[in-house]
Amino acid sequence: MKRMLEHYPVQTAYALVFSLFLLRIVDVFIIRSDELFGEQVLTKVVGLILIFTYVWFVKGNLTGVGFHSRNWIFCLLLGMCIMVVGLFIGYGVEWLYLYGKGLAPSILVEPQGNTIAPEYATSNGVHFTLTLLGGNIINSFVEEGLFRGILITHLGSRMSLIKANIIQAILFGIWHIVWPLRDFADGRTTLLAALWTSAGYILLAGLIGYAWGYFYQKTNSLWTSWSAHTLNNSAINLVHIATPIGAPSTLGMQVLVSTLIVVASLPIVRKVTQTQIVN
Repeated sequence: MKRMLEHYPVQTAYALVFSLFLLRIVDVFIIRSDELFGEQVLTKVVGLILIFTYVWFVKGNLTGVGFHSRNWIFCLLLGMCIMVVGLFIGYGVEWLYLYGKGLAPSILVEPQGNTIAPEYATSNGVHFTLTLLGGNIINSFVEEGLFRGILITHLGSRMSLIKANIIQAILFGIWHIVWPLRDFADGRTTLLAALWTSAGYILLAGLIGYAWGYFYQKTNSLWTSWSAHTLNNSAINLVHIATPIGAPSTLGMQVLVSTLIVVASLPIVRKVTQTQIVN
């Protein structure tokens, strides 16, 4: 495997992504572990084991893809601070929009799964909250390790880092379209709506994936993107804007604004990492 990686790093990375994507499809459409446990347990647990085993076997440890202790506190705080600002502005814009519509919005802190489609959201108290938070932590390890750690590292050995970042961001966007497609398969939405939502997923997840990839490239640490990723997903699962007439369909607005703020922070990340030694 080491010899194969040395000669075919790009093909190896693509094969790993394809394998995990097949596992994700089986889990989402057939096994549906998220309906049994409240989280996509199969994909996340098996994905975590597969990625860490692969990295450990090829690199000898996890530092080769960015999970190391150098400047880890700085990297954690950098990712969290940027994401907090993005989320604060995103939620603020959503709240102001609903307030301007006279809908009396309020902040609701409640665990909800599948919140991209509020009418199908599920919630179940403290146990569900812990399940979501634990799932988000594991999920960030899986997706950051795969898309930012492995893909950028492998693709970057054969092409420019900008091109490697763009490719992983596109694949990261495609990775998320299973949810609107399952809604269509279950009869919850029309094909046109599913395709439109899928395009939105590819755009938004692709943009945030590019930003997180930039975090990784500039800090040489996955803790930066991991902290931002975990905080973002946890906020979407736990913090919501509600109105007296029910959950509004404005989550996409919040996600779009938050994403654009994070993307707009990239020059700041470049400046900060130039003054803070991260290597």
